[in-house]
Amino acid sequence: SGPLSGYASCGGAGGDTANDDNADENGQDTLVNGGVPTGPISVLPDSEPTGETGQGSYTGALDDDHVNMTVDFCFTQARVALGNFIWVDDGTQNGRFDTGETPLDGVTVQLYTSAQTPGVDTPVASTTTAGGGFYLFDNLAPGSYIVHLPAVNFSGPLSGYASCSGAGGDNANDDNVDENGQDTLDNGGISTLPINALPDSEPTGEAGQGSYTGSLDDDNVNMTIDFCVAVGVPVTPTPGPSGQPSIADPAIVKLVDPAFAQPNETVVWTITVSNPSGITLNNVGFTDHVDDRLEILGTSATEGTVSVSGQTVTFLIGSLAPNQVVTITVTTRIRSDAQVPFIIDNSATLGNPGDAYNGSSSARLLSVQSLPATGETPAWRAPLMMILVLTMGTGIVIYLNR
Repeated sequence: SGPLSGYASCGGAGGDTANDDNADENGQDTLVNGGVPTGPISVLPDSEPTGETGQGSYTGALDDDHVNMTVDFCFTQARVALGNFIWVDDGTQNGRFDTGETPLDGVTVQLYTSAQTPGVDTPVASTTTAGGGFYLFDNLAPGSYIVHLPAVNFSGPLSGYASCSGAGGDNANDDNVDENGQDTLDNGGISTLPINALPDSEPTGEAGQGSYTGSLDDDNVNMTIDFCVAVGVPVTPTPGPSGQPSIADPAIVKLVDPAFAQPNETVVWTITVSNPSGITLNNVGFTDHVDDRLEILGTSATEGTVSVSGQTVTFLIGSLAPNQVVTITVTTRIRSDAQVPFIIDNSATLGNPGDAYNGSSSARLLSVQSLPATGETPAWRAPLMMILVLTMGTGIVIYLNR
């Protein structure tokens, strides 16, 4: 609680010798009544080291051989560790590792501070499960952390899986009691709740799978942060252009408001992109070539990145979780020299280099002559949505396969 809060004695401790701080330090590694003592030091007249070469010097009245200026303490920031285990629940989904269930190697695991946004910010550290589903983040600064399985895993070792139901918090329960992955995806991945990692405060004698093989004390290491996954909602791939199965497509819908307008008026185009599948879709985007008769005033998106180059608007989001919806708006103004009457059809088309997504949606803007000053807002000055609706089974998919 004072100036040494968060620090521990440096490893090793010199004894009753003439070695000064340039050779050793004297604080013992094991706490005694919560403090750091030296070993016994004999202090005798005419017997103490002389000409000490370390830091500081004696300024009193005693002879040099009556003074020992070599009893030093070194402290370093105490370190902590977090880790443990990822496995597949083969059917019970009880959040506990049962005999015969399958550990998962090759899963990417990221570590964030609790002040960061998992899946968006740069992680503090990243590792991969190995040796039977185990991971470890060793020699960390004390603090509050979040462990995260990023979205990239769902096109690799976690393909077809989802987090088991229920999630334990920051407690000493190991994989024989609970698991820690939250049910709701976090930027396309699975995150824990914040975990406080503090020296001398972590669970000891964990009873679950695995053991710590590093150099830290047991009470500085938390080996209870586990992830359980189970088979997720099955997804039926849609046919690609060649007739071969491809990954599931996002849904895209485009609206215009108002649907009737005149030159110099502002028109807002709203595009929604959603994921109707049961798996996370990575690198979802679209391209929207805005008609030359429209001036682009601005863009916005609830998530992801929108960019404008000339008359082309592009959108990209790194991952789109199941049932996630993103809304993008493009605000335009009809140019003053636009010839009336006009019909402006504007389409947003899914797809980025390297993906196989199919789909597009269009909206139509029509010109209108000046109106009589009735004071009424005509009913037709309402959003007009021009979309194609494809019925599949008992559901409706609001996108058009190319």
